[in-house]
Amino acid sequence: LRWRRDQSYFNLATWRGTRKLDGGVIGNQASHHLDLLIWVLGKVKEVHAIGSNYLVKNIESEDTVLVNLKFSDNKMASIEATTATSPENIEGSISFLGTKGTIVIGGFAMNKLKYCKSEKANNLLKKKFDTEPPNVYGFGHDKFYKYLDKIFNNKKLIKKNINLAVHVSEVIEAINKSIQLNKIIKIKK
Repeated sequence: LRWRRDQSYFNLATWRGTRKLDGGVIGNQASHHLDLLIWVLGKVKEVHAIGSNYLVKNIESEDTVLVNLKFSDNKMASIEATTATSPENIEGSISFLGTKGTIVIGGFAMNKLKYCKSEKANNLLKKKFDTEPPNVYGFGHDKFYKYLDKIFNNKKLIKKNINLAVHVSEVIEAINKSIQLNKIIKIKK
């Protein structure tokens, strides 16, 4: 994730940039990328992260982080996330490199299929990603709001999605703890 959030962004709300409520660049901006990684690769077992502030100095949370994640089955991932690009947003992308193929999803909001060579790839992927979103938030927020509507109206709630969301939150907390303590954090099952 290579976006820009300058001081004017953080001035829009008092919770932004706070350690307690913001979650840093991972919790606030790159949480969707992390969510996708966990959805594809499974639960995270270990986290090691470093972070700093480069663009906005007077916030508690980091605007730039580098994270290494270890999953079960010997899977690994790395995250580079920053809101300190200059002079504007560059991209929000994700790459999957595996023994059976490679897929790179790019664009501002993971909305463009940039590269796809995979045994399981088909035209569905191309159709799903070749649409330009109206902004960096993509199309996912509308689906999320519809999902919340189902929850609040006592419609069927999918337990797996709740467990996934809880795990994503646990990983975000582990990333922030790893940055603060400068050590590998193991996530309990």
